[in-house]
Amino acid sequence: MAKFIAIYGSIALFAAFLASLVALYKRRPASYWATVTLLFPPMLVVLIMMQRQSVARYRREGLEEEEERQLRHDERY
Repeated sequence: MAKFIAIYGSIALFAAFLASLVALYKRRPASYWATVTLLFPPMLVVLIMMQRQSVARYRREGLEEEEERQLRHDERY
């Protein structure tokens, strides 16, 4: 049983790493797909079958940009 868990865990970790690379190539959220694939490795097949997104993903603001925007907003009021 321990051998099965070790093999399954190794496969899940490798699939999660591979899913994050494929997700970046397909312009999808890499952390989401790595987590889903870690929990259920066959989801890598679903990700591979998906089409590549034609538009760039939305980039969240960094902490500095968010803080600067908040300070500018507070100064106005």
